[in-house]
Amino acid sequence: MIAKSKNITTSNKNLMISFFKEIIETKTFDVKSFLEKYCDENIKVNITSPFEEINGIESFYNEFWKPLFFSFPDTEIQPYILIGGDYEEQSYVSCTGNFIGTFKEDWLGIPASNQPTWLRYTVLFRIENNKIIKTSYFFDMLDVIRQAGFNLFPNRAIELVPPSPMTNDGILSQNTDSVEGQETLNLINNMLDGLSSYDGKTKDSMGQERFWDTKNMMWYGPSGIGTTRGLKGFQKNH
Repeated sequence: MIAKSKNITTSNKNLMISFFKEIIETKTFDVKSFLEKYCDENIKVNITSPFEEINGIESFYNEFWKPLFFSFPDTEIQPYILIGGDYEEQSYVSCTGNFIGTFKEDWLGIPASNQPTWLRYTVLFRIENNKIIKTSYFFDMLDVIRQAGFNLFPNRAIELVPPSPMTNDGILSQNTDSVEGQETLNLINNMLDGLSSYDGKTKDSMGQERFWDTKNMMWYGPSGIGTTRGLKGFQKNH
């Protein structure tokens, strides 16, 4: 049973690696039929505002991919973290990276800059029977606005394109240790519980020093927050 689960997880991760590779090769020429290859016909899609929930391949193509490639015709998708596994008896693959393209035409009301633009993203795919049945895209829309020349917020920290992991091993297409994976998940959940324990008076009440290298940690926050170094820098600016 464990071996079977590992094989499914590895297959799902490689499915999404192929998804990103093929969609860039395909682009607007035949994206709709490409989506039919990878997505369930009734796929549910949630994307950062101003998008509302999208249902079905036809709408996914017309409302997201077609306008995206029209505005950024040379789009390239560069993932630098890809992980996958089962959670609450459902199979997922999650990915973080950048869409990179020249901003040629206005997009979502944002004026085109005719400059290379980084669209930072994290995406979560739920997969059943080798098809994507549900996906959620989290984009740093404010950073696209900033790169287009409109700084809407007084940034507290420097803003830059986050680098890939220093170890250059963020794309985990192979089998991984399930015990180590569970330990990582527990660590993250405990860290989040710590953030939720803020007493409204002092940041020390969150006990974040239990989870981070307090001097060397890097926080690559979204636009309006920016990048900070060390736990104190994170607490001060975020």
